[in-house]
Amino acid sequence: MYAVLWWVVLAICVAAVCGAIVVLARKGNLTGWDLGLLFAPFALWIVLVGTNLRPKSLANLIELFALVPVVALAFVARIFRVRAQIVFGCGVLVALLLYAFVPLLPE
Repeated sequence: MYAVLWWVVLAICVAAVCGAIVVLARKGNLTGWDLGLLFAPFALWIVLVGTNLRPKSLANLIELFALVPVVALAFVARIFRVRAQIVFGCGVLVALLLYAFVPLLPE
């Protein structure tokens, strides 16, 4: 049951991101910062894991899935006229904080 709920929440988040991109594109407000928000938090987390500054295991991949709702909320905030640079910075900051404060999870 939890697995179904998990995937439904992720699907809703992806739909929210896609819908927000369509709305922003139609309004002419879609910027490079918005497109960067799709990739930068995930790429930053992967690069930080690659540096091995903090020990991580395969179980810590859950952190990537925790970024999906953050990115979805960021895109929803963009629809309501929040500046793209602020939203991008918050997304990257959350990725950095997830990496820094989530401990090594047992596999």
